[in-house]
Amino acid sequence: MNLYQAFLQSVEKHAEPPALLWNEDRMSYSELANQVQACINWICEQPVTDPPHVGLLAPNTPYYAIAFFALLGAGR
Repeated sequence: MNLYQAFLQSVEKHAEPPALLWNEDRMSYSELANQVQACINWICEQPVTDPPHVGLLAPNTPYYAIAFFALLGAGR
């Protein structure tokens, strides 16, 4: 099992509890999974370079977690 598969397994087991807490906001596992899938869809629409390289530089926010799991999911 890879890290993306472990994430999906967590979403299945814990859909409604908060996955991310940011200031006063909470994002459930199912909401996180929806955001991750939207980001995967966007990534897959982008042109691919040869060889494909991706970098992720972002502050410690929910957007980092979304982009991180989306990159893992897009590369499966």
